Amino acid sequence: ADRNEYDVFMARSGNKAVSWTKPFKVNNDRGRHFYPWVAAGTTGRVDFLWLRTADETPTDAEQSPWYAYFAATTNATANPPTFNQAKIMSRTMHVGDVCTVGIFCTVTGGNRDLADSISIVIDHGGGAAAVWTDQSNVLHGDTQIEYACIKPPVSAIAGGSLLGSCKGPAGP
Repeated sequence: ADRNEYDVFMARSGNKAVSWTKPFKVNNDRGRHFYPWVAAGTTGRVDFLWLRTADETPTDAEQSPWYAYFAATTNATANPPTFNQAKIMSRTMHVGDVCTVGIFCTVTGGNRDLADSISIVIDHGGGAAAVWTDQSNVLHGDTQIEYACIKPPVSAIAGGSLLGSCKGPAGP
């Protein structure tokens, strides 16, 4: 395996975590994939969110571009499941390095501009409400929270209608 390749994987358990399947690769491209987040809908329907750069050794000097990505599966119980992946926005959401060693970033000079604020939830219609930190294409720029409502091809809730999406989280 390429030590500079960081991917998103999913494993599942059908017996309350007594045993697990082998991990299945979610992303369908090469690069660095950081801060994955997951939300589960009805059995077999799962949505994913992560940050990605095609640069396998991102640096501030190169101003490596990062983007927010989304993937969904409606057959997570299949062997293997299939995933539909898409870039959420066409514009860059961060440039440079993303330091992943926590408080030690200050010692190593790593870029902690983004922190690790990222999340995804399934809404009433089975769409995905996603949030992540965003600095656009400015190295060490101002950080803001970005939001996107994603309507995948199929609802994450069996029998759900994507017409009801983008109206708020499903809740208990």
